[in-house]
Order: sequence, then C-alpha cells, then structure tokens
Amino acid sequence: MQQIQAMIDANTDVIIVDAGSPTALDRVVGQACRKGIAVISFDSPIHTDQLTTKIEVSAKSWGDATANWLIDTLGGKGKILVLNGPAGIDAQAS
Repeated sequence: MQQIQAMIDANTDVIIVDAGSPTALDRVVGQACRKGIAVISFDSPIHTDQLTTKIEVSAKSWGDATANWLIDTLGGKGKILVLNGPAGIDAQAS
C-alpha cells in the first residue's frame, strides 16, 4: 500500500498491480482511480469495480512454459526450488 500511495503522490500515469490480497488494496486503488490514474490488475484478482482493467493469465500455461524453460536451461541437471505465494491465491489452485 505504501508503494502505491507513493506512486499516487508522484502523479504516476499508470499503476500495474499483482496483489497478494483481493481486498487489501481497495482504498489505494480507489484513491488512484479518483485521481485519474489508470490501475491495472495483473494475475491476481482485486475485488473492486474501480480498476481500469484486469489482465488474467493461465497459471497452468505459465507454469508449464516456465518449467520447460528451466528444464532446457539447466540441461536436465540441477535442483529447482519452488516457493508458493500466499495461501488462497489463484495460482495455487492450478
């Protein structure tokens, strides 16, 4: 929220958000929209109707492409550590 507030204060034209919570950013997203700043939600839902637009990706397709890139890049050798984000995010359901 502090980073978004700083962008609002700096009169940023566009803010692209990959939120960790669907509701935590409602206040600052609303404030940005009221100031005429375009707010785009990327990959994570924000439960507000004030967004300029939403960009949704298929977590499964993205995961498959990323895994294949890692396998090719590592040449089939090495270890890959996967860290999950916050519980309940859409990507964990895929």
